[in-house]
Amino acid sequence: MLGHKNKIKVLHFDKLVGMDALWKMALFSQNEKAKEISQELLVSLHLKFDNQTATREHKETVINSFVGRCMALLSQ
Repeated sequence: MLGHKNKIKVLHFDKLVGMDALWKMALFSQNEKAKEISQELLVSLHLKFDNQTATREHKETVINSFVGRCMALLSQ
């Protein structure tokens, strides 16, 4: 994953499968390297949109959802 961050381009965020599992890995993995890579992938998936398929409003919705989930987790 490291070194490949710039190659990620999300075409249809709503069609991604396994996001809940990725969140769990990013938060609870016993393996620190797996946890770090999962966290980096989560951020990349929420920020690396394909500009031809995602509208500005859709990008804002996804980013706001990500920030909201992060804030909710921090407040627990």
